[in-house]
Amino acid sequence: MANRFFSSGIATAVLLCGTILSCRNPFSQTETVSFLLPAWPPHNAENTSYPVLVRWEIRWHDGYTSGQIQTDAGCSAVRLEIQRNIPCAVTARPVTIRGNTEELFFFPAGCMYPFTESVAWEDGFAAATAYRLYAESATDHNSTENAQFLAQFNWERFITQLHIAETEDTAFNPWLIDEKKLEEAIAARTFSVSLLHVKKNKTLNSSRILRTASAYLPAENKQTEELLLHSYIPAQKGIDDEDSVSVLPDTVISFFIPPSTIAAVTPDSSGGYTLVIIPAAE
Repeated sequence: MANRFFSSGIATAVLLCGTILSCRNPFSQTETVSFLLPAWPPHNAENTSYPVLVRWEIRWHDGYTSGQIQTDAGCSAVRLEIQRNIPCAVTARPVTIRGNTEELFFFPAGCMYPFTESVAWEDGFAAATAYRLYAESATDHNSTENAQFLAQFNWERFITQLHIAETEDTAFNPWLIDEKKLEEAIAARTFSVSLLHVKKNKTLNSSRILRTASAYLPAENKQTEELLLHSYIPAQKGIDDEDSVSVLPDTVISFFIPPSTIAAVTPDSSGGYTLVIIPAAE
């Protein structure tokens, strides 16, 4: 592992809705930090096409302590009591309404403290990756050693590399990265930036997917203006600006078609795809 992917960090936990603040007591091993949650609906408060937000599902892990809490939809920030000097992975996933059912459809937002206190959609993949690695290391007989190693990993540069990829390609979707291979490399100290590139990905026209899906939408779900909403919120820019969706052959990717339909697309290597329409449960 290259040394540039190691650093010291900060972080652990208890949550309540609150204002943005950071309280530091120099004699304490913990500090209370308030994390700003993303706006909902995403992108634009005037966009009413996204499903209704019921609550946020918040999770955090630092290799030593972890927790989970749910906050109501009106909560704009969560306060955590976290350990000092340990990077902490925080994820926030929206629980939304589809028909009469509450669902976890959209990928989570996230952040790695102390590098930021703002929970962002773009950082959800990095935070979820760190969370899983922390959780797995906690069950290992070398849990303390593993936690120390993960705390030294340069999560800030990891996130920066993902931001660069997203800047270069508005359709970039980190959730198409081979998570198993990536996590194994980090755990084995053999991580390389090349693992953050999506191998063999292709692009599809989002309008083509929507036209195909529209033919099979339940009559009651048809709208005057039909939209395709990406399950990875930042990739919506690729749909809106470039009519483009990044896909991986034989890997399912899901879209929300307002008001309550899910379109699950499985691309093939030839540029085609299979489509499954999932109406809301009655």
